[in-house]
Amino acid sequence: MGIPMDTKADSGFNHTPAEASFVRGGPFYRAQQALGLIHPNKWNLGRRIAVVIVITWLPLFVLTALLNPQGLNFFAAGRSRSRSTAHRRASAVVL
Repeated sequence: MGIPMDTKADSGFNHTPAEASFVRGGPFYRAQQALGLIHPNKWNLGRRIAVVIVITWLPLFVLTALLNPQGLNFFAAGRSRSRSTAHRRASAVVL
């Protein structure tokens, strides 16, 4: 009964990774490393958030500009011009 376990036995599990992480790895992490957004000891969270916002919103903005140019009048008009009908109705309900 007193047989000691051999810790160096060839069981195939002798390899221990230097660092195990659920966050580091995978295709998105490698793509961010390739773009220079992630460095070994820096997460650069602000730049990564900015890149994600550009990647998600820029295609929508371009599609709106191409397919519905009137949809961009909101940006050109500014907030000082007339309000939309829906906005006027919502303000009337709130007041």
